[in-house]
Amino acid sequence: MNEDNKSQLLFAKEEEIKLMLKNGLHYGHKRTYLHPSMRPYVFGIKDGIYIIDLEKTYDKLQEVLLRLKELKEQNKIILFVGTLPHFKEIIGSFAEKIKMPYVVERWIGGLISNYDVVGKRLKHYLNLKESKDKGEWDNMIKKERVKLEKKFAKLSKQFESLRFMTRLPDAIFVFNIRNNMAAIREGKEKNIKVFAIADTDSNISDVDYFIPANDNALNCLKYLISKLELIF
Repeated sequence: MNEDNKSQLLFAKEEEIKLMLKNGLHYGHKRTYLHPSMRPYVFGIKDGIYIIDLEKTYDKLQEVLLRLKELKEQNKIILFVGTLPHFKEIIGSFAEKIKMPYVVERWIGGLISNYDVVGKRLKHYLNLKESKDKGEWDNMIKKERVKLEKKFAKLSKQFESLRFMTRLPDAIFVFNIRNNMAAIREGKEKNIKVFAIADTDSNISDVDYFIPANDNALNCLKYLISKLELIF
C-alpha cells in the first residue's frame, strides 16, 4: 500500500488483526491445496493447514475497500457473486440493502460475455415485473394470466437478483474464486475489474484486487460484509 493510501486507512491495524484472528480469516486449506499464486500470502503451516498472513490481509483489505469506495462514489455498478449455499442469504441481503445486482444461485452462462442476448431477457423480465406491479395483469383472462405467472416465476428465479444491473457492471466482486471461475473469466473478457476473496487454493492471476482470507467460513463472510457495509 502506498503512502497516499496509508493516510486513508479505514480502521486501525492492531485491533483489526485481532478481529480477523477471532473470526478465523487466517485459516487456509490443507497443505496439499496451495495455489502457487497465493504462496506470498502464506505465513506458515499449523496442524497441516496453511495459515494466511493477516498483516497482508489487512493491507489488501484496505486497498479493496478504498477502490470499491471510489466506484461507489462514481455510481458504478458492482455485481456480487457468491454461490456457496451457506453464503446465499447474507450476500443477498447485503446486495439488496445497497441496491446492487448479485448472483447466489448458478451462474448464468454469458451473463457478462454475451450480455447483448442475456440483457434482453433481463429487460423482458423487468418489463413483465413492471406491468405486474401496475396491475396490468388483473383484467387478463384467467388462462392467459396463469400462463404468464408461470413464465414470470421462472424468469424471476434467474433475474430478480439482477434487476439493478441495467447495463454491464463496472466491477465484479467474487466471494469464492474456485466456485466462480466462469464469472471471473467473463469479467476479464470484457475488461471488467474483478475483486475477490482469495483463499490459499485460489488462482489470483485473473483477479485485479483481492483479500487473502478464508473464503468458506460463515464468520469470515460476516466479518468481510461488515467491512463492505462501511463504504456503501
